[in-house]
Amino acid sequence: MQATSIWAGNEYAFLPNSSRDTRFSLNCFRVRVVRVRKELAFAGAKRSSTKVDVHFLDRDTGETIDFEIPWHHNRVVTKNDDGTYEVKAFDFVEFWEQVDGQYRHLIKKQREREAERERELAERRAEQERRDAARKARLFNIQSFLTDRGIKPEWIQRIDDYNRVVTLDLRLIESSMNEVVPVDTTSTV
Repeated sequence: MQATSIWAGNEYAFLPNSSRDTRFSLNCFRVRVVRVRKELAFAGAKRSSTKVDVHFLDRDTGETIDFEIPWHHNRVVTKNDDGTYEVKAFDFVEFWEQVDGQYRHLIKKQREREAERERELAERRAEQERRDAARKARLFNIQSFLTDRGIKPEWIQRIDDYNRVVTLDLRLIESSMNEVVPVDTTSTV
């Protein structure tokens, strides 16, 4: 946007570090111009740069907000003592009135995508929980089948349903085999 078309009191879309051909995007900020001035970089400079004092506005309501300057914008946006922010005129993209409809459309599409993403994520979670519950039930059925056949639950080291392998703890089985079973000598048969 040309510096000559920036006027105090108007609202613009502002994108820090933008190039000349930049169009509006959701990264743009909504600003209201307070003052436009030209500055020389040093005494005797042939060209001047246009600096603009602005208030940052909420994109939806248009109310003035405090702008927290991100680390990557600290050389582009400077806070003044009077509460305004100094920016370069080069970074203005368009009049806000011209991009307001586009902004609302992009926000609507973004919210629809987020809702769709959340719905898909909830479906994936529900499917995963269903699969996990079925797997746990299957492993429990295998373990109960083995215990019904006389294998103690502490002997079962691992049931791997992916490789279809049941691993038993051989050390516990051998120690159970070596245990002396007490013989009941008091009973008469």
